[in-house]
Amino acid sequence: MRKILIFGLVFGLLLFSLVALADGPEYEKVNVTGKFGGTLVWSVFGSGPKTFNYPLAQETSSTTPLGFVFSGLVGEDGVTTDIKPELAKSWDISEDGLVWTFHLRRGLKWSDGAPFTADDVVFTFNDIAYNDKIQTDWRDVLTVEGKPFKVEKVDDYTVKFTLPVPFAPFLREVGIPIMPKHKLEEAVKSGKYMTTWGVDTDPKEIVGMGPFIMKEYKQGDRIIFERNPNYWKVDKDGNKLPFLDGMVMLIVPDQDTQLLKFQSGELDHLILRGEDYAVLEPEQKKKGFTIYKSGATFGSQFVTFCWSHKDPVKRKWFNNKHFRKAVAYAIDRKSYIDNVLYGFGVEQWSPVSPAVKTFYNDKVIKYPYDLEKAKEELKKGGFVLKDNKLYDADGNPVKFEILTNSGNKAREALGTMLQEDLSNLGMEVKFSPIDFNALVKRLLARPEGDWDAVIIGLTGGVEPNGGKNVWNSKGGLHFFNYDPKNRKCWEKQVDMLFEIGAQILNTRDRKVVYDKWQYIASDELPFLYTALAVRLEAFKNYVKGAKPSSYGQLGGLWNIEEIWLDK
Repeated sequence: MRKILIFGLVFGLLLFSLVALADGPEYEKVNVTGKFGGTLVWSVFGSGPKTFNYPLAQETSSTTPLGFVFSGLVGEDGVTTDIKPELAKSWDISEDGLVWTFHLRRGLKWSDGAPFTADDVVFTFNDIAYNDKIQTDWRDVLTVEGKPFKVEKVDDYTVKFTLPVPFAPFLREVGIPIMPKHKLEEAVKSGKYMTTWGVDTDPKEIVGMGPFIMKEYKQGDRIIFERNPNYWKVDKDGNKLPFLDGMVMLIVPDQDTQLLKFQSGELDHLILRGEDYAVLEPEQKKKGFTIYKSGATFGSQFVTFCWSHKDPVKRKWFNNKHFRKAVAYAIDRKSYIDNVLYGFGVEQWSPVSPAVKTFYNDKVIKYPYDLEKAKEELKKGGFVLKDNKLYDADGNPVKFEILTNSGNKAREALGTMLQEDLSNLGMEVKFSPIDFNALVKRLLARPEGDWDAVIIGLTGGVEPNGGKNVWNSKGGLHFFNYDPKNRKCWEKQVDMLFEIGAQILNTRDRKVVYDKWQYIASDELPFLYTALAVRLEAFKNYVKGAKPSSYGQLGGLWNIEEIWLDK
């Protein structure tokens, strides 16, 4: 009898263990091993984030740190760019492609210990992304034909999305960071969401599902992160990731300072400029680090003018296509690549980076450096060169200001080069690098702009629809032309192309649509593209597990949960 009781007790405990295991958290097991502990130190240059509220962020100074704090239903592999499961472990698609059912990982917790459920997903989409009272660029890429997706809770761990029409980029676009309902619902209901989670908020109040949480923010100096004890990934032995105990993201004023900090041993990781390569390459063995070349970045760098300028004279210049073509011919891209990027760059002519092989169109109009052709375009546009000064048809001298973000030495050098070449065309140009966040604020002012021209860039990606918030005439980042009364026919055509392209499921046919968009962009020149840098990154040799990539703003830190320190 005693043996029977003992057997029954053991069997019962075993059965309980199996049930507990089945009902336990559904973590993602990653086939990695490493050493736990340590703090990674890296840096960004500029003045720091503008917000801790991800849906409101429009600049990399905010989205970069927040990218380590939040997770989405799906994510992207930083090397292959393939879609991979994140908070959703799997999904089903109806035969007509209109209904997507996502199955969430069970038993996960937010960084503050609250349970993660389908309610958080529905809240993120219905109460934030599709809330007209909240100004978020997410809405631009999460609609098709101006219609939102229908997002419904099936049960605590199942969410159903119903699309109004087929939407090819759905799986990539649906990966927006999921926000915590239990922390933000009251702010939404009270109409205070737009002022919630600003940079004056205690960082410990920011609750996410990412590998790290923010512990402390010292404005203009650094953000200190610590590992999220509730993160949903584990290593191959079942130990909770990330390996690192924490990170420190230093905020430095310029790229020269970043280089010096890496050389002095203050940084474990550095994104290099071309000019840094010549300095650091000979030091690799002696100082124990390795430089990685990952290819052209997926974004863009360009010059653009304010078509909705409050000054009617300047507005007339900037809306003149011949004026823009003249400036395009005055950009010496090859000299910029050779002398500023030190050969680590590629010319760019299209809104799609050459790195995006699926959708890149090489057969667009190109504007090689040629000041004589620039003068011809100015003449076609009604401008007159007299005594080495350029005047418009009404006799107004052409003078304006070009802005860029201070601390970015490459853009500052490009601005100086362009200023000199435009002076050779008779233009009086002032070049002014200013604080990045101040620059973004000026660019997004409505309804009229108080800026003339800017050299800036966009992060980009592998999916053209991801740029809809820039290219759609009503998009949140359609910053070159704010004025709905000034909409051009080609802008309306681009709006239509984006709607059509998103609904075509065949990739080859989609490319035809996006090729047309790229050609229109090269002809109308809302953005005058310059050159893209090749991504160069340096890691100290004791940093293990990093997978350097040219895709995305996080570069070699995209898989931060797998990175560990061997020291």
